[in-house]
Amino acid sequence: MDSNYRYYSNPQQHESHDVIFKRSAAIIEEIRDVLASKEEDLVNVYADFTVESMAHLIFGSNMQEKAGMGLDQTIKLCHRVFAGEDVDPENYQQHVIRSRREVIQHAKALKHITDKALLEDEQLSDQLIQDTHRILCENIAIKGDEEGHYAGRYREINVMAGNTAFCHPDTIRYHMNIFIDDFNKDIENRDHTKHLDPFYLAADVCQDFVLIHPFRDGNGRMCRLLANAFLIKYAGIVISIGEHDEDRKQYLDIAMMAGEPEREEEALGTLGGFFLEKADRTLRELKERLQETRRGLDSVSHTKK
Repeated sequence: MDSNYRYYSNPQQHESHDVIFKRSAAIIEEIRDVLASKEEDLVNVYADFTVESMAHLIFGSNMQEKAGMGLDQTIKLCHRVFAGEDVDPENYQQHVIRSRREVIQHAKALKHITDKALLEDEQLSDQLIQDTHRILCENIAIKGDEEGHYAGRYREINVMAGNTAFCHPDTIRYHMNIFIDDFNKDIENRDHTKHLDPFYLAADVCQDFVLIHPFRDGNGRMCRLLANAFLIKYAGIVISIGEHDEDRKQYLDIAMMAGEPEREEEALGTLGGFFLEKADRTLRELKERLQETRRGLDSVSHTKK
């Protein structure tokens, strides 16, 4: 466990991060045992839970950016995309095409990056980042680029968010190379020492990426895609950020804190705590579903005897 976790609010009102981390790590091991056992009913519960969580991830991440559609519509579209269906956003009423596209492309981008991370064990790379962003923003117009040419391309203009001015476009590749190299070395070192903390890692990659802000648009959604791709690889779950008002406020407050150079480390520790607490709730819900299924299987087995 990383020692730099911080609380968003008064720590007196929370369990210690050490307790939360140990509980989460134990549940992750239980999940690994379930998947290794290849018990079909339990594996199916895990798979269904993951698909459901990924749909909520898309909804929350879009909500954070005031994009996308309602929860029910998002879930239906995501299920179709995750099942491999080629969903056409144009085949609908004109006024909702953009909203549908924001959901569909987001789901496709999540599927792409998680497939690369999980199925192909691909390291973080410039190519993976740009390909994922191209899918995420394909044919989604922004001001000054109605054709969507910005998708998958590093920006060539200066951008700001609030009072935060992000790096000059001429230095983006330099900063991205450092970001990618540092992340991959960190993974390699932690893999060797077996001290990988997936929650702090996810927060680290999320904050570092968004502070570079390499694209004209979609950086917030991209940083959450990156974080979740490596969360599912090393923790077996994804987390949704932005579904609720308080969620969005906390996340935005932490992002604003990160924009102040003297508070960057504080922001990272706070984001790490935010991710850990969200992951803990998700892991406990998954554990309960697995236990409920196991109790049902045991009951059927005893009845047959």
